[in-house]
Amino acid sequence: APRPVLSTYGPPGTLQRWMAVTSEAVQGHPQAAEAAARLRRMVRLLEQHWVPARSLPVQLVHGDIRLGNLALGRDDDAVYLDFGFSATRPRIHDLAYSLSWIVLGPHDSGRPEDFSWNLLPKFIAAYEECVADTLKPLERRALAPYLAAVPLYLAAISGFTSNPVGHLLGELPFLRIAEWVLANDELLRTT
Repeated sequence: APRPVLSTYGPPGTLQRWMAVTSEAVQGHPQAAEAAARLRRMVRLLEQHWVPARSLPVQLVHGDIRLGNLALGRDDDAVYLDFGFSATRPRIHDLAYSLSWIVLGPHDSGRPEDFSWNLLPKFIAAYEECVADTLKPLERRALAPYLAAVPLYLAAISGFTSNPVGHLLGELPFLRIAEWVLANDELLRTT
């Protein structure tokens, strides 16, 4: 698969570069500037937990698994749509991306008490059953930072949008998910 022009997450170094653009773009708006500072702190925390892609098993992944890109076939088999983000990446990426969009959800309130975190063990077990392989210990350790990298990515690219302030402020509920995941990564390691 060709390398996609856009990605659906970013490693800490990439997020830091994008944050420089976003911070500059929102500096005149106090609430957005505070959100950018909070985002920079989370990216630094992400860096402390990050597992480099070269250390993880890689394979061709879909890159954008969420409910809008899934359907059921005639025999209730999953049918995947929209392969625009397919790439060779850590296999944990698809699971992390799905967890961020389907189980925890960017359109939730962003309050930890509203997260469907109790579904995480079931979702991870179903993933392992589908791939007929259990996650390696290093993949379990990588799951939380890769999951957190999805909402951090969406916020970090705000400086590249036509409305950086609106985009960044709109990502605040999803950023709360990243914050919660980084603070509770043990829930993903032990499921």
